[in-house]
Formats: sequence, structure tokens, C-alpha cells
Amino acid sequence: MIVPKLGCVNYRSNYDFENINALSPMIYFGSVTIYLFTVSNRPIKVLVAFGDQATGCVLHCGGQNGWACSQLAKKLRKMASGEQHLHLSVRENDKEKLGELLGAGVDINCLFYGWTPLQVAIQEGNEDIGVFLIEKGCDYNFHDRHSVTPFEDAVNRNLSKIVGALLSKGVKPDEPLSTGNLAICVAAEKSYKELLQTLINGGATVNSVNNEGATPLYIASKEGHNGLIQTLLNARANVNMPCEKGEQHTPLIAATAAEQFDVVKLLLKNNCDINAPDKDGWTPLWHAYGNNDEDSMKLLLKSGADKNVRNADGVTIMDEAKDADDDSMIELLQSFSQAWT
Repeated sequence: MIVPKLGCVNYRSNYDFENINALSPMIYFGSVTIYLFTVSNRPIKVLVAFGDQATGCVLHCGGQNGWACSQLAKKLRKMASGEQHLHLSVRENDKEKLGELLGAGVDINCLFYGWTPLQVAIQEGNEDIGVFLIEKGCDYNFHDRHSVTPFEDAVNRNLSKIVGALLSKGVKPDEPLSTGNLAICVAAEKSYKELLQTLINGGATVNSVNNEGATPLYIASKEGHNGLIQTLLNARANVNMPCEKGEQHTPLIAATAAEQFDVVKLLLKNNCDINAPDKDGWTPLWHAYGNNDEDSMKLLLKSGADKNVRNADGVTIMDEAKDADDDSMIELLQSFSQAWT
């Protein structure tokens, strides 16, 4: 473990460790903890990092004796409370020690600077510890005004095991997050495939709409996440459901506009409406034309796209191509007929 080299402040020169009579951990910096304590009622501030449970070390003591630093760290370790040891076992992913502390009666929900052990497990990405705490009956809803719920934090960190454990305890998968987004939409956007499946298995609505009017399938199509698209389609996602806000693009339009060629192919194979327009009357073929994307145009035309659809201005793609003297597009359009199969 690499930790920063930190200096102590007001380090006392004598080594009267037995008279240390107060200890207050101030804040964690990863595995490093700042401690405020007193020696013979004199306040001293020291920065301490603990290694394994048997030993510890003061990172830097202003040039003081190394033996003294070691003895000081050991004394600090002995003074730590059961709650502090519990939090440390969570951070160190020590399930055996955590079980011992819980068995000895240490509160599973004990707060350490406003954090519960479950929140610490999620922050550290220690999924097995998090699931263990949930199974042991921790308060999985607790959070203060400075933090999100454990469920939201686990979703954002792609911790599917913890999310699954929370769903099994009754956490609602469709509850809006603090951002207004939905957990299933976060998974779709960030390509968290295992998390997406966990949410679906836990009852998340595949056609739910987030605060931006988007469904998970629309988001995955726009981002080009083929694997997630198939998962959503297998769960009966509506392949034609448009985004409720903005231009009201369907998943196929979103994929075409974003030039996600493989997604376009996948959606077409799943019987999407190839001619469904957006609010401006632009079909997927119109969007492919607007991008000068001949590959997508050929694919859409081969799949039966109607080249004669008029947009909201009453103009067809051929009209637009002729006005622009775009000979290559005119030739491409003329090479296809509505009878193409």
C-alpha cells in the first residue's frame, strides 16, 4: 500500500505513551487516519496509518525516534473503540474480524463521522462485506443530507451484488435517484450489463422513463451498447417507444443519428418500425441522409425504409438531394425501389 508521507504537528519529545488518555479519530484519507489525542492532557495532532492489525506505523514524526513512533501507533491501536475496529474491518475487507465484532455486540449500524459500515463497504467496493452486512440486518436505508442512499451509491459504483441484496430486502428498483434518473437508466448508459440484469431480475420496469423522458432502450441505442440492448429486448422492452422529450426520437432514430450501425442492424432484426418519424417528420432514413451515412441508408433501404416519406416541411429526401445537386445521393436513392426486399 502506498500512502502519502505526511508530517506530524506539535510532536512531543518525550515518550510517555502510557499517559495517552484521549483519542479521537478525525477523518479518513483512504487507509490513512488523522488522529487528535492528548499526552498528559496536552493536545497533540499526529497523522497515523495502520497496516495489518498487529502492527502500525506513524508515517512521519518530524525526525523523531522510529521506536517511539511504533510504540505510539500500538498504543493508538489499543485505544480504538469497538466501533472503530468494526469500521476498520470493513475497510480492510476482513469478514472474519467483522463477524467477531458483531458477535461481540458491536452495533452493526454504528456511525463513524456520519458513515455506517454499509456505506463504507460500498465506498470501498467491498461487495462481499456489503452483502454480509445486509444479510446481518443492517439499516440499508440510512444516509444523511451529505450522501445518497446506499442503493444509489451501489448503482453508481456498479456493485451488482450489493444492489441485488438490497432488492431482495425490498428496496424499490424504480425509485428515482437523487438526480431524477433511474437505476436501470444508469446501467443502460454506463453499460453495466450485470447490474442491468440484476435490476431486471429484481423487478425494474424495462420501459420506465427517466427525468429526461428516455427509456433504457433509447439510452442504450444512442450509446451503442449492443449487449445491453439485447438484454432489454429479451425482457420485452418496447422497441419503438420514443423519448418523451426533445425531438421524440425512437431507439432506431437515436441509433441512426448517432451512427451506431451495429445497433441499427440489431433493432431492425427485432422488428422495429423502420419508418416511425420524430416530431419534425424525420424518419431514420432522413437522419442517415442528414449524416451523409450511405452505409446506414443502404441498410435501411434494403430493409424496406420508405424513401418517399415527407418531413414536417413536406419535403422528401429525393427533393432535398435534388435541391442540393447531390448526385451520389440521387443515384443511391434511385437504385432502390419500395419493392426491394
